[in-house]
Amino acid sequence: MNLNSFLYSLIYLPLIVIANSNINKDTNTSITSSSSSTTSSELIEYSNNRPLAHLTLENGILGDITGLFYNTTDELYNIYYQYQENDSSQVTWRHSTSQDLTHWTSIDNNNDSIISINDSSYTLGGGSMVIDSKNSSGLFPSNITDSNENIIALYCSTSSSENISSVNLAYSINGGYTFVNYPSNPILQSNFFADPNVFWHEESNKWILTVFQGADYVLDFYNSYDLINWNKTSEFSNYTESNYQYGSPSLVRIPVIGMQTVSSSNTTTDNNSTSTANNSTSSSTPAANQANTTVIIVENFGTTTLSPTATPAPNIIYYNITYINNTIINSTYINNTIVNTTYINITYSNNTTYINSTFVNGTYSEGSNNTNSLNDSFAREWALYRAYQAASAATNDVTTTNPVTTTSITYKWVLFRSVNMGSIQNGGGSSAQYLIGDFDGEQFIPDDSSIRTVDYGKDFYGLQSLVNANANSVLGIGLAADSQYSANAPTSPWKNSLSLVRNLTLQYKDTRAGSAVLTLIAEPLYNGLHINGTSHTLNNIFPLDIKETLSYDVSNVNDTVTGLLDFQVTFLVNNTNVAESDFANLNFNFKGYSDPSEYLKFGFEVNDQAFYLDRSHSNVAFVEDNEFYSDKITLMVLPYANTSANVSIYKVQGVIDDDIIEIFINDGQYVSTNTYYFTTGNKIGTIDISAGIGGNTFTILDFETNQYSA
Repeated sequence: MNLNSFLYSLIYLPLIVIANSNINKDTNTSITSSSSSTTSSELIEYSNNRPLAHLTLENGILGDITGLFYNTTDELYNIYYQYQENDSSQVTWRHSTSQDLTHWTSIDNNNDSIISINDSSYTLGGGSMVIDSKNSSGLFPSNITDSNENIIALYCSTSSSENISSVNLAYSINGGYTFVNYPSNPILQSNFFADPNVFWHEESNKWILTVFQGADYVLDFYNSYDLINWNKTSEFSNYTESNYQYGSPSLVRIPVIGMQTVSSSNTTTDNNSTSTANNSTSSSTPAANQANTTVIIVENFGTTTLSPTATPAPNIIYYNITYINNTIINSTYINNTIVNTTYINITYSNNTTYINSTFVNGTYSEGSNNTNSLNDSFAREWALYRAYQAASAATNDVTTTNPVTTTSITYKWVLFRSVNMGSIQNGGGSSAQYLIGDFDGEQFIPDDSSIRTVDYGKDFYGLQSLVNANANSVLGIGLAADSQYSANAPTSPWKNSLSLVRNLTLQYKDTRAGSAVLTLIAEPLYNGLHINGTSHTLNNIFPLDIKETLSYDVSNVNDTVTGLLDFQVTFLVNNTNVAESDFANLNFNFKGYSDPSEYLKFGFEVNDQAFYLDRSHSNVAFVEDNEFYSDKITLMVLPYANTSANVSIYKVQGVIDDDIIEIFINDGQYVSTNTYYFTTGNKIGTIDISAGIGGNTFTILDFETNQYSA
């Protein structure tokens, strides 16, 4: 369903899932909003604060994504989206291309819609595109020289007066630059269709269509051999909430990372690979969280390297740490292979040997020791954390006992859907959800009743997929906007932007109930940018006192700020000296360069075990006047790792781009996307880090920040 037209009835927003590509994009969607208006003078004043790494249109409102594919002939990514001129309710489809999924060129098409509707009483809605390279539709000339330019679009059209909604087909023989409507449209008809999404299902050798029967909260599944004649196979209506307006469905097969054993029903083989299992297993998650993988740590504080107390065995990492002259020398034994890594500047007060310490599910358990405990306990915790990280990376080489001649990869099907208005999770606004399960070509069966959240921020919605993707990688991107207020956002002459592209995987993560469940992991991708400012790196252990502030200026040599920067921080939390009544917080203030009274406050509070974002410190009237623009967002999380009962580790990566901040916590286990607004020309140029409590509660383990230009 069109977000923009729903802005005049209800409204929608999309997310894209792109497989195996590098992306930084932007798309805009118009969204409904009931709120106080923004003055025209303020809109003009704000027009200089346009994001650099997020796709925005030159003017107008960018709506749902309606197609995304890669043309191998001209090596261009093609993206299609709904578009509305400012102050207009007419929806059209427009087209942009990119070489890197970061820098986009709008295709003019004489300002006409890529898709046209012959009947003016109908409104153009959402849809999707596929490449019909084998001409299964029979619509393309037999003598066509490049079958990868055979593009099929399925789209909705709706007549509110006749209460009819149709799914229609259009096709392009020139790679998607112009389309012709199928003469026998519509191919499906109902009283309410929304957002048809089509993809090829290799196992059943058929095309699959998902489309919402929006009025009934039902997702219909169809299959077809030719993209024209469709057979309804099932309905999915479980796990829905009443009064929700669902849209942007997408069913995507996503790789599972971190499993050493796989189910045959969900295992596929990469026939292009000739490597053995010795090189086949890859993982970016901590080794202790891997199924059937144990990390055994042998620590020696003497002057010689100890050997593991047991013979290296499959799926066990023996991590031997020797501390000599303030240097840690790590030897990792993986199936009789030794990988050496060196860490510098860690000091211990006495010599203690700990035998067979282990990491299990992110928690460190100490082995036996031959002398008293170390005096410098924190330094040891830090060293063990580094060992934990290195062991994590080392699981890329962990193998099974029976090597095979091809690479096996585990997958699960993920059903994405979005809530336009009324999301309980997002305070009545928009949100994106997902369910994990199996798909047999006809029916989606969820593994459990858990409705999971794609992004915990206020400004994220929707999902689509890159149609000609590498099956072993999935990238996703969403609309950075919320239906409650984006129509009134103080940006001009454009509205909304897309999130960054995210590499999506499934990994097993612990829950508060203690069990590990499959969780969507998102890693941001932003390529093609250039460092243009002062970079800062802190890689020494730095305990923060309550009276200390770390301050970083990211401007370039000309004192210029671009508004585009990233940061990565790993910090340790020791709650030993924290009382329940304390508000024990770690603050990151991102300050405007020309006016530091405008700033974003991001931080973590110990007792709530939660991150927070405060976007209220702005002189833009919209921020205070719009009652639906929530100025504070919070997110409770589990630690990245626990080194003891009272000591935890957290990791954060953030990207800030003029009016949007995207935060990825614990390697993307938790994601929060939010817009913010400063006055014109006031871009973030300074970062202040401080603690609201002393007693070495917070320690910065490493920190890095960079400013970029597009």
